Amino acid sequence: MTRQVTKAKKPYKLHAAPVEELVLACYFPHVMEFRAEHVGLFWAKQKSQFPKSQQVSPLFDFGEVQTGSEVFPMPRFWFTSADDTRLIQIQRNAFLLNWRRRPNQDYPHFDAMLEQFTALFELFRAFITNECGQEIERIERLEINYINIIPPNELWKTSIDIAAVFPKLSIPQIPAIKNVTVGASMAFRYQLSPADVLSVTITNGKRPPNSEDVFILDVKVQGTPSDKLLQSMSDWFANAHETTRTAFLAFTNPEMRKEIWNEEGDV
Repeated sequence: MTRQVTKAKKPYKLHAAPVEELVLACYFPHVMEFRAEHVGLFWAKQKSQFPKSQQVSPLFDFGEVQTGSEVFPMPRFWFTSADDTRLIQIQRNAFLLNWRRRPNQDYPHFDAMLEQFTALFELFRAFITNECGQEIERIERLEINYINIIPPNELWKTSIDIAAVFPKLSIPQIPAIKNVTVGASMAFRYQLSPADVLSVTITNGKRPPNSEDVFILDVKVQGTPSDKLLQSMSDWFANAHETTRTAFLAFTNPEMRKEIWNEEGDV
């Protein structure tokens, strides 16, 4: 009897991934005891890694009613790394970590980002417990968002070539209309489960400083673990990341992945 040997799958990787930004986020019940003076104390603990700070408007879900009796809601705060690639965002009900592409900076890939997100979020949770006397234990929503910027290359030159980037999509040609700027904007939504949603948007635009034509592929998963507990967060992110990868593979041109983005491993 011949024994079959199953070949192990080679890990999948894009060595020149077009990722422009990756966002990992956790939303939780409002911590109303968290005030502006706490922000400075938390930043002081992270300032060696994130030396720049900024105050911006808070994030709200559609239809969300501001909690508490405040006339003006507490803002969101940004703490940015010296090289501008990493960004912590905090507000009373959210903790986010962004990676943003900058010149001469390679994409660190998902596993490294999730490890850093988890470590920083644990520091934030401990801070909230110690300084505000409240535990962050339950999840309102988790989110993973990949923003990919695809500039022209050997396979496409103008936005009319959308099928060279996204083979299942095309822009209809209208014979009577010629020499016009083509704009593309498409959105797709997939209900993965009662709690989880995959959103994919494709648009075209201009990238400074030379107004280069680009396609923007935004892939996002939002949802919650079934038990809404923090101990399930890492598993949820791992599954959501696999969903974003599957969506990326479904929409993009295999030739471009191989020749332009240096695809390696088993899909």
